Amino acid sequence: MYQTKTVAKSAMTIMIFTLLSKLLGFLREVLIATKFGSGIETDAYFVANTACNFIIGVIGYSLTITLIPIISNMSGERLHTTKITHNSSNSLKCNTNINNYMNSIVNITILFSLAISITTWFISPILIKLLAKGFEGEQFILAVKLTKIGVPIIILTACNSIFSGFLQGNQKFNINAAIGIPSNVIFIIFLIFFSQSFGTEGLMVASVIAMLTQLLLQLYSAYKIKYSYKMKIKSKDEYVKNTFYMIIPVILGSMVNKINTVVDKTLASELVNGSISSLNYSNIINSLILNIFVIGITTVIYPILSKEFMKKNIKSIKIILKKSINIILIVIIPTTIGIMILSKPLIILFYERGAFDSNATKMTSLALVFYSIGLVGISIRNILDKTFYSFKDTKTPMINGILTVVVNIILNLALVRFMAHLGLALATSIAEIFGAMLLIISLRKKIGSFSIKFYSKFLMKLGLSASIMGVIVYFTYNSLDYMNYNFIFRLITLLIIILIGAIIYIFLCYILRIEEVKVFFKYIKRRYL
Repeated sequence: MYQTKTVAKSAMTIMIFTLLSKLLGFLREVLIATKFGSGIETDAYFVANTACNFIIGVIGYSLTITLIPIISNMSGERLHTTKITHNSSNSLKCNTNINNYMNSIVNITILFSLAISITTWFISPILIKLLAKGFEGEQFILAVKLTKIGVPIIILTACNSIFSGFLQGNQKFNINAAIGIPSNVIFIIFLIFFSQSFGTEGLMVASVIAMLTQLLLQLYSAYKIKYSYKMKIKSKDEYVKNTFYMIIPVILGSMVNKINTVVDKTLASELVNGSISSLNYSNIINSLILNIFVIGITTVIYPILSKEFMKKNIKSIKIILKKSINIILIVIIPTTIGIMILSKPLIILFYERGAFDSNATKMTSLALVFYSIGLVGISIRNILDKTFYSFKDTKTPMINGILTVVVNIILNLALVRFMAHLGLALATSIAEIFGAMLLIISLRKKIGSFSIKFYSKFLMKLGLSASIMGVIVYFTYNSLDYMNYNFIFRLITLLIIILIGAIIYIFLCYILRIEEVKVFFKYIKRRYL
């Protein structure tokens, strides 16, 4: 019960910070769409970003995932030693061990990312040709230039990933959720005041400065919990060896996902101008939902599950996992239906202005519909991946990632011929659902039954509640003359429609006796009534 309350409380705090951060991030994307539209310049910028993040993004994510259980275990050993011996010198020794481990990882990563940065600078024309073979002339030259400007992002991303894992391993979650706030403010200031003068080159410089801001904030938080940097590498350290042993499957699993992104953009680069940008803008809305709700929960449960696995407490693991999945499904299922119904007004509201015209709205809103189909699959995969990582099983998610991407690429090649960029979005969704189903089967083998009977009833209740909500939202929206409103009235109208839908959905869930919703009502009644 205590663990469940801890997850709920910490996840709620992260959701609030993440919501603020992602709303600012969404405003950033709206401003990019307004200032630059959906065409040659934005396609070049997004491809250049991919070039800078392709390799280091994989390694950085893998470092974070690998460091969390290791740091969590080392911190647990420190507390355990202190409790048994009542000796602060033992605790100090454990602190020293953590510092030595961190410094070894930091220094190795800096050297490696520096080598990648230099290589990226020199082979940027080759990278752009690989990532977007449809780019020619000025668009190709611009993409190469932007890639070279963005090279410092490689080192900054690597260091950010390390300290993100360090802080989360010490159960310091808030700073990781909040660092997007000041970095997005930097983007917004640039886009409002300087974008016309400096164009997409300035936008890439702003990207570098924003990433630097994130690193400085994480360094400050790390020093507050007694981290001390030294230029030392202990490559023979047991924990360093364990990191490299665990990280290889994570890198391979993440790499295939990045390859999938590259395939998407490569195929989209051969379609009409704006296809890459449409996929990017629509995916941002999906990511906004995932980051606010799903990432908030998985960020908290990952180190907790790691500690429970150390204790071999399978019963506790099942309880935490079940509650987390239930909450995610309660949120994601109605969100999926809502996005499908309101995709066009959402895109009109947030993007359609300036250089972003009605054709871009049509392309982006349809892509959003097909991307939203896979929200449940992505959510379940995210939480189950973290579950396997907490068990120090990095091979299962790797194999799952490879199979998912193979399915995705096959579907990409099949569907793009008939559905253009929409086929790429649909292929991603189908592949994510396929991957989630495979992970569920694998997890049942590891921890036992997943209560299929319970989830069958649970999903039927959620599906019924969400469907009724969807019908009401659809007719409510279509009864309004939405297109003739100005921005403020559109925003208010959309918020009212969403609020009506949410109230109806929650009420129906309560009537159908969904436990988590009943607990929520009891909490509100006890706290406020």
